[in-house]
Amino acid sequence: YEWLGISCHGCQMNPLIGQRYHCSVCENYNLCSTCQQNEHQHELTLIPQKLTTIGNLVWKGIKIDA
Repeated sequence: YEWLGISCHGCQMNPLIGQRYHCSVCENYNLCSTCQQNEHQHELTLIPQKLTTIGNLVWKGIKIDA
C-alpha cells in the first residue's frame, strides 16, 4: 500500500509504502515496517490500510474489466 503524503521518520521513505506504524505521543511520527523493528520509545499503532475502490483505480488510470 502507498501512503501518499506520509513519510517514514526512520529511513525517510516518501511516500511510505507497505505497513504504516504511528506514534500517538510524538507529533506526526510514522515508521515503515522495517524501521518499527528498531523499536521506538513509545508504543506504535499499526494503521489499517484503506481499501482500494473502483474510483481510486480509475483515477490512477488502471483499466478494469467489468
